[in-house]
Amino acid sequence: MITEKDFIDKMVEIAKDGYEYMDQLQCIFFTWNEFFNTDNDIAVAFSIASQIYSEAYSDEEPLTESNDFWSELASIL
Repeated sequence: MITEKDFIDKMVEIAKDGYEYMDQLQCIFFTWNEFFNTDNDIAVAFSIASQIYSEAYSDEEPLTESNDFWSELASIL
């Protein structure tokens, strides 16, 4: 059985591979949203995106809503 943690771990792994893999990350993020964020709560989606960003880019400032990373992920919601 695939868990939400499995999805998050895979998204972190893809994010660490670089921006050129954003299409793949968007696909997994969309799928996560369909299975685990069934109310399409944007705050929950941003929270998961922040977690992914923090784990993948630990040397960066925290994710903000104006960050390109979030803009790319939010565009598929």
